[in-house]
Amino acid sequence: MDLELELVNVGERPIILLRGAYHTGEWWLLNTVLYLEPGNSQSVLYYGGTSPANSQSMSQWGKLRAQLSRPTPPKNLTYVIAPGEKVVFHQSTFVIVSGSDLKTLRRKHWLQVQLEMWPFNIENGFDRRDFLNLLTKRWAKEGVLWGDIIISEPIEVSFQQ
Repeated sequence: MDLELELVNVGERPIILLRGAYHTGEWWLLNTVLYLEPGNSQSVLYYGGTSPANSQSMSQWGKLRAQLSRPTPPKNLTYVIAPGEKVVFHQSTFVIVSGSDLKTLRRKHWLQVQLEMWPFNIENGFDRRDFLNLLTKRWAKEGVLWGDIIISEPIEVSFQQ
């Protein structure tokens, strides 16, 4: 599935977002969930997705840390979204429907994506946020560095052609 997603800053301060996967310029896709009823965990048909390579020893993470370690957010690696502005980007994902779930393809389905906005691989240790906290303070005059997961509104999808 090819998605066009809009991120809108509804706050009062600029928001700083990483542009996405360091080596490809795509966004971090953490999870994709397919529902028969929006938000109803009992109606989940598929739960999966992709995430970046999980080795913290990969050289790309050290390079990314060095490139982000600036007095202000680097324009080639971040978006600064002013209040009321939005950024639109495209993301591809997939879902797998098989077996007895195939009979549901004539019904409406609902898709939600969860975007990981701060890669844990960039930190020094799992479940740490030291580098995020450092940059949040350093860049505070420019805006709020967003490090939390963003969950989309349910997106209605149809598999009928």
